[in-house]
Amino acid sequence: MSRDHRLRPPAHGFTLIELCLATAMGALLLAALAHVARLATESKVELSGTNEQRIQTEFVMQRLQAAARAATVGSLLPDATGDTGLWLAPKRFCINDAKALVETTTSASGCSGGEVIADRVSHLGISIPETQSALDTPMAQLSVALTLADGSEGPILSQSIRLKGLLE
Repeated sequence: MSRDHRLRPPAHGFTLIELCLATAMGALLLAALAHVARLATESKVELSGTNEQRIQTEFVMQRLQAAARAATVGSLLPDATGDTGLWLAPKRFCINDAKALVETTTSASGCSGGEVIADRVSHLGISIPETQSALDTPMAQLSVALTLADGSEGPILSQSIRLKGLLE
């Protein structure tokens, strides 16, 4: 008896070529999704670091403002960078060797003691605002910048603070 292949029922399932193509397409799709997930994670880490740096810079500025409001300045002092010196007496802010901002007192020698209020500080400055005239209320221009986690310098945050003591 001869076999008639036309009468055979159709086979169920996939051929080897179909399985290989489906596996390859799935692998390509999975690789693309993994790349997108990695980019999203990197973006989150970068934004988190930037946000942390911004919050820490604002905290430092608040501490500097509080010290400036409490300070009584007897005379205008030369501009200072890296150390507020006598500007905010009795408080003093300085950057130590580890690039940390330290809050101490003007009676303390050096910048090793006191409380560390920020890490990775790249800039601290205090000066007379450029637009201030002799008739204006005495003010100090405070500026601070922190280094980002990736080593790049963050933006410099500046603010003018009214000083008491000169005309009071």
